[in-house]
Amino acid sequence: MVENYLLAKLLSSWRFNHHLQEKIGSSIAAVPGRYSKFPSYSENPYNQKLTSAASLKKRNDLPYTIFISSRFRSGSTLLWTIFHQLGLFTSYYEPLNERRWFQNLDDDNAVDPTHIGATDYRTNYEGLGELSEFYSLEWNNSRLFMQDDSIDLNLRTYVDILIKRAKLVPVLQFNRVDFRLPWLKTNYPNAKILHLLRNPREQWMSTLYGQTVPSSITLGEFERYDRFYLIPWIKDLRTVFSCLDLPENTSPYAAHYILWRLSQIFGEHYGDITVRYEEVMSNPLPVLKTCLEQLGISEIPKENWARISNTIRAPGKPRWEFFASKDWFLEQEELCEFYLRESLEINRQ
Repeated sequence: MVENYLLAKLLSSWRFNHHLQEKIGSSIAAVPGRYSKFPSYSENPYNQKLTSAASLKKRNDLPYTIFISSRFRSGSTLLWTIFHQLGLFTSYYEPLNERRWFQNLDDDNAVDPTHIGATDYRTNYEGLGELSEFYSLEWNNSRLFMQDDSIDLNLRTYVDILIKRAKLVPVLQFNRVDFRLPWLKTNYPNAKILHLLRNPREQWMSTLYGQTVPSSITLGEFERYDRFYLIPWIKDLRTVFSCLDLPENTSPYAAHYILWRLSQIFGEHYGDITVRYEEVMSNPLPVLKTCLEQLGISEIPKENWARISNTIRAPGKPRWEFFASKDWFLEQEELCEFYLRESLEINRQ
C-alpha cells in the first residue's frame, strides 16, 4: 500500500513528468524517422456521444475574465490594488504565490512596504480553502513554459474556481505565467490578457531590494542575493530557450535582461494590451481609462476613480545609474540581444 501511494505521488509530480519528458524527447531525437510526430486525435468510433477534446478546449461557458501578466517587481501589485479599489472587480493577488493566500493564516499577513496601498494579499480569497486540493508548489519554479496544448488539470481547475467564485468581474494578477500565456489563451477564450512592462534596468534595481550588490558579481555568486527566483527560472527555462544556458561567469543582469525580453515578446504576442509601468505612474488616469476601454470596460463612476488617488506616487529618479554606467548596461544588453536573436532563430527552424 505504501509503495503504491509513493508511486502515485511520484507519477503525479510535474517535476518527475518534466524530467521524463526531457529524457523521452532526447531518446526519440536519437532515432531518426521514428516517433517524430504523434498521430492527431480522432473520435471513438464506438461512441459518438463522447465529448471531443476539441470541444472541451473551447470552454466558452466561463465568464469574462482579465489576466494580468508581468515580471516580478514590475508594478503589478499596483495594478492589482487599483482594480481592487475601483470597486467593480474581484481582484486576486498572485494566485500562484507560494504563500497560498487561500489558507488565510493570521500569522502570514506581512505586506511588502514597497507595495503602496496594499493592505492584505488575502483579499477575495475568503472561503476558498478548497483551492488547497489543487494547488502545487511546483507551479512557482517548474514547468514555467506551457504550450497551447499542454495539460495541467489541477492548474485549470484552480483557475476555474477563482473565476467562478468571483462576485464581480474576476481579475487574476499573475507573476508566474509569462511563458504559460499560450496555455491560458487556449483554455480561457473569454479572457483578456493585460501585459505590464517596466524598464528592465529599473526593474533589476527593484529585484535587488536595497541590497548592496557589486556590478562585477557573476551568476555563480548571485544566489544569496536572489530574492525573485532568477536562478530557478533560468534552470527550468534553459531547456526551452538556449539563450538562457549561460556560463557561471555571466552577469546576473544579463540573465535578468534575457528573461525580461522573452517575457516582453511573449506578452506582446499573446496579450491583448500592453501597458508600461512608467506611463501609469506619470499619467495615471488617462492611461488607465484607455487601458480599461480596450479591455471593454468604460462605465466607471468618477467617485471610484477618486479611490486610487493615494495609491499612485510620482516616479522617482532612475536608480540604475547607481549600479553601473550607461556603457556597462549597453554592453550587457547588446550581447544579450545577440544571444536572444540566435536562440529564437534556431527555435523557429
